[in-house]
Amino acid sequence: MPQHNSNLKVNDHPLKVEHHKTTLDGGSIASKDYEDRYFQDNGFDESKEVYIDGNNLEERWESFTGSCFTVGELGFGLGLNFLTTMHCWLKKERPFDLDYIGIDKKILEKRNLVLLEEAFPNLKKEINIFKECDVVGHNGFECISIPHLKIRLILVTEDIQKAINDICISNIDAWFLDGFDPKKNPEMWTEDVLKAVFDLSSSDSSFSSFTSVGRIRRALLENGFEVKKVPGFGTKRHRIVGRKFEENKKSNEIKKIAILGAGLSGSNLAFNLANSNIEVDIYDALDDLSKGSSGGPIASMYPKFSLDNSPRSKFLIASYFFSLNFYIKTLGFENTGLLFYGSDETKDKWISKILTLKRDDLFELLSDDDLEDLLGVSQIKKSSACKKRTIPSTIRIKKEITRASLYKNHT
Repeated sequence: MPQHNSNLKVNDHPLKVEHHKTTLDGGSIASKDYEDRYFQDNGFDESKEVYIDGNNLEERWESFTGSCFTVGELGFGLGLNFLTTMHCWLKKERPFDLDYIGIDKKILEKRNLVLLEEAFPNLKKEINIFKECDVVGHNGFECISIPHLKIRLILVTEDIQKAINDICISNIDAWFLDGFDPKKNPEMWTEDVLKAVFDLSSSDSSFSSFTSVGRIRRALLENGFEVKKVPGFGTKRHRIVGRKFEENKKSNEIKKIAILGAGLSGSNLAFNLANSNIEVDIYDALDDLSKGSSGGPIASMYPKFSLDNSPRSKFLIASYFFSLNFYIKTLGFENTGLLFYGSDETKDKWISKILTLKRDDLFELLSDDDLEDLLGVSQIKKSSACKKRTIPSTIRIKKEITRASLYKNHT
């Protein structure tokens, strides 16, 4: 059940987020916070030339032999570079997956996508795919899987230094260094951040950036990148691109995994690993999910929303919404929502504090009339509705997962 410690204060919480404050600027969109444009008037062409072509992505994808190509972006912003990358990715079927790690201090909202839809009608298909992902927007890591397109978007919403320190992989194949003007957003361009970019890169990684500021160019050089100044896009004189070359670096790519236990956890894990091009063998003493402890006819997702900003709280929120997205978007279950009852003073206080997060997209305080309509009663001190939850059938989960035949099951 939720954590009802009344001593906790909601000053800092994974669901208490910052939003992009935008304004129209000619044919572009600008940030009020940084007093800088997100992109130039012809933003799609800029994104394609500076980041896709700057990293030579389409040509590299043709000869890529790994199981997953990873792009990292500093300054995810309104998501234009991700949408442009998706646009190019969808031109043909690929034999490997695309992981896209987008780092930003602020979350992306659907109203931001509406602005992009108006500005870039050629990206309507990609924007609709993004809208259907139902991004929640929370601090920490939010993983959005689009398995039928072989895309996984990982949004990291934190201060840049913490975000990049929390990334534990070192196989990023291409970087989009797209923070705002270094003078207006200096924390995005520190020497520590640029060193981390190098350390998190694969042995033949590349980067591209709209900027050509001397200290940034020198920091990238000192960390081991080969850096080249090239003509800028539009009215900019120059920008920089670069590559990392590291001989004989041992690959950390995982190719095969064994899982002990074919219950809900084991089967879900096997399904998601297999969708990431990893060979999976799963072992269980029983030959049917319904015979084990995961064999109940129905399950209920119940979020444990703590009121603090601890690693546990971040993990619970990230795992809850990832699982919800998987059950609804991948397996087709219905979003039913969930009622929290203020049946005693502690629960009543917990509801009050959750509502201070101002996440109307997730929580709603119900009136007596609402309760009357839903339950036929209204004599409950306070009730809040969580708008995102499902009630999955465990047997159907097993059928949906095993139907895909993505892994080998051993008894």
